Amino acid sequence: MVTGVKWIPIKMHFRFTRRFAPMIVESEGTTIIEYAIVLPIFLILWLGIIELSLIMYAASVLEGATNVAAREGKTGYFPNGQGRQSYIYGLLGQQAAGLLDPNQITITTTAYSNFTEVGQGGGTPGLGNPGDIVLYTASYPWPMIFLLQGLLSDGQGAFSLTSTTIVKNEPYNSP
Repeated sequence: MVTGVKWIPIKMHFRFTRRFAPMIVESEGTTIIEYAIVLPIFLILWLGIIELSLIMYAASVLEGATNVAAREGKTGYFPNGQGRQSYIYGLLGQQAAGLLDPNQITITTTAYSNFTEVGQGGGTPGLGNPGDIVLYTASYPWPMIFLLQGLLSDGQGAFSLTSTTIVKNEPYNSP
């Protein structure tokens, strides 16, 4: 007889295989069921992350374009043959082109005489005169593509991106 080896009686071995063997045999195919449950949830999460990343990138592009247009607008410069306002609006559309459709960007400018009037109402529409405070507001309807459309959209399948910049016009010679 071999020492150090524990022998399992046949009766106990039979009881073990009768209880646990069906579980081992029936566990085949559970991986595909787990994937079928987890994969849709993972895809929804992944697509949501992509959608939010695109929204954040588009908002950043719109913010940068608004800042560039406002910096150019405060100098009073515009090329000959082109109006100052159309030049500024065209510059904003040019800066945002590629990702955003320039035809869908809505731009409003309001001029104030000092900073305390901003946000209090009043103001005059337009780019203002030398020394005026000008509030540039650009908005864009970003189309929602994936599943976040019901959560974040405005009811028409779009998320409104808005960018505002306030600048003080430099002293320049009015045309």
